[in-house]
Amino acid sequence: MKEEAQFCSIRGLVVADTYRIVHKIGEDGCGTIYRAEDIATKEDLRLKKLDKEDFDAGVKEVYRRLREARHPNVGRIHEFIEEEDCYWVVMELIHGEAAEHFICEVDHMEDCTPIPADDFWKIVDGVLKGLEYVHADPDIMVYHRNVTADNVMITFTEANQLESVQLIDFELCHDIPDNSMDGLGEDDVPVGTRGYKAPELYAGRFDQRSDLFAVGVIAWRLITGKWPYKLTDEKEEQMDNYAIRETITEQLQESLSFQCGWVLTSLAMYPGASSLLKLLLAPDPNDRAASASEALRHLADVRPCSTAPS
Repeated sequence: MKEEAQFCSIRGLVVADTYRIVHKIGEDGCGTIYRAEDIATKEDLRLKKLDKEDFDAGVKEVYRRLREARHPNVGRIHEFIEEEDCYWVVMELIHGEAAEHFICEVDHMEDCTPIPADDFWKIVDGVLKGLEYVHADPDIMVYHRNVTADNVMITFTEANQLESVQLIDFELCHDIPDNSMDGLGEDDVPVGTRGYKAPELYAGRFDQRSDLFAVGVIAWRLITGKWPYKLTDEKEEQMDNYAIRETITEQLQESLSFQCGWVLTSLAMYPGASSLLKLLLAPDPNDRAASASEALRHLADVRPCSTAPS
């Protein structure tokens, strides 16, 4: 009831004399998302409210650069607004579903259909191209640091053909020249979403290969319906970072051995995917693709001709 009252107080709110809140879409670990309308143009938009106390001033610079981003695989940022106690990120409203929607959890396989191979390859290709752009474009150059199935939006045509794949939600981004996490101790939890964090994050290191690892997690889940490694909130809080790295590494090595029958059965539907998964999910970042561009070249080599773009 309290949450409903809070929402009623914000519905109709006008942000920066320009955007009227229509309704709440949801929440994630970074903020609250709303559907809004540009009062002048009547354009539907997606607004995300970020509490200032949760972010340093660097988020302003990241979004300033991202406002200039123009790429088919990166969600459009319209504006970044600073208020006394919060930030508002004004984004394109993508009329589609998050990639999470297309993951068939193993326990519910009878209730859903695994994603078609053609769509699988298009999704992975699109996410990698979006990362290639934000990693390498000289005017942007950021690590995303929160690539998840919830932060990948997919749209379809009226004929139910996959139309677009777009990477969204960049508030945890970090400048590429700085690839360290100053002050991360053995008991500190690195930023990101549990289950998508690469082992090296627990050693206070990240670079573009850490983003590629998260793409591998999305790909693994789309294919198998399971996580390549399992780490609960309780374990993450109780274990030190060295133990976490060792646990993740062991589980990844077991997953990438492809010994489980259900993994082999799932992979049979996606020829060529196993080598891509190994390249993206290698526990040691030195064994992963060095860049999104390298991963895309490998994808082009292993992707079945029948699913490749003409």
